[in-house]
Amino acid sequence: MKTHHLPRYTTNDINVIEEILSGSTVTRVRVVPRNNGDDVDSHDNHDIRTASNDLLCKATDYASGLMACPTLRRELVCLLTLHEHKYQASSSSAPTESMRVCTPRLVGLVTHPENRRIVGFVREWIPGERLAGVLKCEKHGKPLSAHHKQRWAQQLRASVDALHALGLIWGDGKTGNLIVGVGRADDVTGAEHGEEEAPVGDLWLIDFGGGWTDGWMDSDKEDTIKGDDQAVQKILDALRISKKKKK
Repeated sequence: MKTHHLPRYTTNDINVIEEILSGSTVTRVRVVPRNNGDDVDSHDNHDIRTASNDLLCKATDYASGLMACPTLRRELVCLLTLHEHKYQASSSSAPTESMRVCTPRLVGLVTHPENRRIVGFVREWIPGERLAGVLKCEKHGKPLSAHHKQRWAQQLRASVDALHALGLIWGDGKTGNLIVGVGRADDVTGAEHGEEEAPVGDLWLIDFGGGWTDGWMDSDKEDTIKGDDQAVQKILDALRISKKKKK
């Protein structure tokens, strides 16, 4: 993995704000570098940016680093590939055609404070709600506009296709691994489409650790393009959007 161009922060630089998964392997954090050594890339103002923004951190507590956690290593490889190809967007602006993939921007690497091995990474925190929760609320009287559903479907399909073009597999595709971001001021509202609805943001792909979830793809399609395509169709079904037949 080519990682020399990314800033590195030791676990001592990580201030945990919220524990997302038990065991502190996935946390909402802020990064406050406590030294100005070689681990911090001062040329890109990462000290200022990360100190003021919430980030998501995924890291293992094993001193051996990523070698002890293949799923974490897989996710980092995916994010690094997207980062190198400039395919990652930012939650502060609309994804452009050149970005193509709605995945959180990789910010830096997390290293062990003693042996300096890579034990994880920090990436942009996407404020919002998982698509699974949004769809659950819809069933309880909070309808979603067809406009937003169509936009999410297009973003999902375009993102997964772009991943495949880079030789990457999303993996554990499901509504629980998609984030509906907070709407921006330039978002088109449902009201402009004849529907009374507040702005809703973009759809973001998360979790590239691989695996599969029963009900979303067959076990024999794990870590394959066919598995991703099967999961995408299941998600479209959950959005009540039919897949168009290819001519």
